[in-house]
Amino acid sequence: VREAVVVLAPDVAGEQDVKAGDVVIVTEAMKMETNIKAPIDGKVKEVLYDVGEAIEKDDLLVVLE
Repeated sequence: VREAVVVLAPDVAGEQDVKAGDVVIVTEAMKMETNIKAPIDGKVKEVLYDVGEAIEKDDLLVVLE
């Protein structure tokens, strides 16, 4: 049985500037938190998941422009 990975907190909002390495989403699985970081500098266009929503491997979480 695979434990669900859920979004604990989006750490960014639309139109927010981020730098590569900034935390954009925090996820949780099996009581372990994982910080998902921006791969590039940019501006948040959209956060695609809300707190408590389950995500799958390779899901797009945040759109940067």
